[in-house]
Amino acid sequence: TPPPPDPDAVAAFQTAEYNLSWGLDAINAAEAYALGYSGEDVLIAVVDFNFNLDTDELNLHASSVGADPVNIAIYEAQVGEPAEDTPHGHAVAVTAAGLKNDSGTHGVAFNAQVIAVDYFSGVYSREVVQDGVRYTVSDPWTYAWDQGARIFNKSFGYDEDDIIENPPVVSVGYA
Repeated sequence: TPPPPDPDAVAAFQTAEYNLSWGLDAINAAEAYALGYSGEDVLIAVVDFNFNLDTDELNLHASSVGADPVNIAIYEAQVGEPAEDTPHGHAVAVTAAGLKNDSGTHGVAFNAQVIAVDYFSGVYSREVVQDGVRYTVSDPWTYAWDQGARIFNKSFGYDEDDIIENPPVVSVGYA
């Protein structure tokens, strides 16, 4: 068991920027930082919607990719509703790895790099036919893996209006 961190080193990380995120203190992040953990040399993949790829709050990997307007248009034509426009993906990425730069708040792994992959990016697209219907699907997870990411985030949830009948069983395997 490592010795506890120096209290002065812990206090040095509890800046105004740190204190803007109650979550950092809730997980004792300052103690981890004082022991040298910061996300240095880590690449985190965040697969979600609506990233700001021009931000100065994240260290974005060069392979980050935003939404393709063609894919959004196809989705909206099929669904009959506009695509989600809240910046959820960006908020998740900042929570995970927002830079420690005395601006706003910083993320848990503030020295990590993020590869942001929008669901509408169309990376690694392929066509599949299911029940006689042709779909174009992408594979953002393999794309991020091939870029070097080994830590992945995907937010799962549902809206109150979602109806789930006979949900599929998901099996995950690793090679």
